[in-house]
Amino acid sequence: MDEIKQGDLFGHIKVDPDFNKWLYMCIKCHQYKDKKHYHILPTGEVKRECKSCKSIKKKLMNRLRQQHPMPTNPDYKCPICLRNKNDLLKLGYKDTTVMTWVLDHDHVTGKFRGYICKHCNTGIGALADDQGRIGRALEYLQGGF
Repeated sequence: MDEIKQGDLFGHIKVDPDFNKWLYMCIKCHQYKDKKHYHILPTGEVKRECKSCKSIKKKLMNRLRQQHPMPTNPDYKCPICLRNKNDLLKLGYKDTTVMTWVLDHDHVTGKFRGYICKHCNTGIGALADDQGRIGRALEYLQGGF
């Protein structure tokens, strides 16, 4: 049986009693699968999304990118923070559009929402794209707590 690393015991792995090995739960399909169904980093870390779900996501993202090309207008602004490419470069972004704009989509429906900056995408992602959490964050910032 593989050695378990500290930090892995958060309900995302379990022991298969029939084969005495660790099973990992995919964060997308929520199925427990053997380690061979996941990408393994050189550090030994098991990625939390199974290869099957990763493949489906990759196909969806490629289709959305074909249907909705990345903005090339240098004056394009992130619809959330209203920063353009030059503003983002001042924040330390690399001078490439690919590193600036992130294709945002609904993780449940797969529907394209738009292109936003990496900072805003990370912020929304940290709140799990959950409107309730985002609303409470806004209320918090407005001093409502």
